[in-house]
Formats: sequence, C-alpha cells, structure tokens
Amino acid sequence: MCFVCEIKGPERDIKGLGISVKSCPRCHVILEMPLKLLAHVTAHILYDDSINRGDEPCDLCLSPSPSCWITLRKHKESFMINYPNSMCPRLIKFSYAAASQSSPSNPCSNIPIRCPWCPKGALSVWKYNMVAHYAKKPHCHNLQLSFRYQISSWKG
Repeated sequence: MCFVCEIKGPERDIKGLGISVKSCPRCHVILEMPLKLLAHVTAHILYDDSINRGDEPCDLCLSPSPSCWITLRKHKESFMINYPNSMCPRLIKFSYAAASQSSPSNPCSNIPIRCPWCPKGALSVWKYNMVAHYAKKPHCHNLQLSFRYQISSWKG
C-alpha cells in the first residue's frame, strides 16, 4: 500500500527532493508554526532512543554537530539568529525571543546559545545539548561546571 500527500503552499523544497522544511526530519509530520516544529523535534531528541544525544543533534535537521551551524548575533540585550551566516538544510526563520521563553503554549525553550566557556567565534550549541557539549569539550569539562537545567513535565 502506498500513500501520497500533496502539500499546498510556499514550503521550501530541500535541494529539489520534495522535502518540506516545515516537516519533522524524523517522522515527517508537517507543523506550520516554527515554534511547534522546534518543540516537536526537541521531543524526538529527548525521548527517541535512536537519536544519540551525545552527537549534539541539530534541532532543525537532527544532523550531528558540527554538520550544521547556527550563528548568532547580538540584538539589544539578547541574541538573534544570523541567517545569512547559518547553514542547515532545514533552516527556518523563527522568533529567537519567543523560542527562548517556555510557556503553556510553547513549553520548549531549546534554542542555539553560545557556550560561555568556548572561545569567541565558536559554533553555537542547542541549549538542550549543553550537557553533551560540556562532556565532549575539555575546556568546558575541566571547569567543574554546575550547569543545571530542568525540562518541565508540562504536557499539552
């Protein structure tokens, strides 16, 4: 048995393969809202045992670090994505400020951040990959870090 799904709309085709950047790279479900897509892919990273979290997977395409890189630039007192200098086959525009704040409608806050112990110009790290990042990087691992984060148990 074979099923065909036709997608209407301006979704970007990844290198002519007919793959929408608005779809999950793991299960291919289509999510129209970028923050919902980030939350969905993050759930795969956190709960899918076939995804190696030690590889620091990209939250947009699930490729291991450093296959993709998301660069940041200063914006007021925070950061924003520097899209022209970022590289990911599934790069989508999303509000960095909105994605960084957990809420009942958006419980995920997995965003690219700068590691405070990596040298200036180093690649950003997805927030939920920081534990794996610290374990792999000697200059971070040797700092006796007390990095803590909590993933809420909120279920929508």
